[in-house]
Amino acid sequence: KESSWVMYVPMWEDTVFDREDDGKPDMVRPMAMMGEWDVTERLAIVYNDARKEFELEEAYGLEPMLVHREGDTSLLLSYSMYDYSYLDLYELSGKEPVCSDTVSGYIANTVEWDPEKEPDLWVSGLLTDPSSFRVQGIQDLLSTLSASREFMIRGGAFIPIEDYWTYEDAADVVLFVKVPELELPLVDGASHQKTGEMTTLHERQSLKFLYTDGETYVDFLTEDSLVVRAEVTFEEELGQAVNGRSIQEIFDGMMFAG
Repeated sequence: KESSWVMYVPMWEDTVFDREDDGKPDMVRPMAMMGEWDVTERLAIVYNDARKEFELEEAYGLEPMLVHREGDTSLLLSYSMYDYSYLDLYELSGKEPVCSDTVSGYIANTVEWDPEKEPDLWVSGLLTDPSSFRVQGIQDLLSTLSASREFMIRGGAFIPIEDYWTYEDAADVVLFVKVPELELPLVDGASHQKTGEMTTLHERQSLKFLYTDGETYVDFLTEDSLVVRAEVTFEEELGQAVNGRSIQEIFDGMMFAG
């Protein structure tokens, strides 16, 4: 039976592991190469007899781990850069390491606590099962908000289990329609697919963030408990647009970082 495990590994130390479940030892040593201002500019990975360096610009909070699934092992690096978090996957199947995939976000925390009772407590997420884990990251469609999505690791890649990101702090931001009429497609709340029908929203109706694919749409809950989809395009002169119109023309209440 093939094993599945996660091993957190220290920087600048040799870690011995069995990459292919064949009883033969392999070795990895991640090294954070510092630049100015005490931030990491490069990650060097020694894998058996090979060494390779990867650019990270100005990274901090680096946490490397070995992830083993289906008879294969990758090095996963969690880090932050320019106020965003990232997960990089380095495949160890060849003669030298290869950065095989990246996802924007961090391992989501699954421990619940009351921030009002314990305001100084911070519990970081812990990856324990590479076949199912949540990634929490920043989404920038129609507002800058945090959202999470379920992934798995297989074949040196992050594979989405869910087709969408679920907004985590959506209650903090509510949009309002600022045009007399806005026609949007209806979405089935269970399947997350468009129903083929349209609905017309009116000025001052509120919209609560539900889901997004992070690239082309945001699903909202209306005051009438309908799920509607704002399909977002990027226009050269308008930036983000819905129905061919600037989002600033259509919505009030949007909040963007920076």
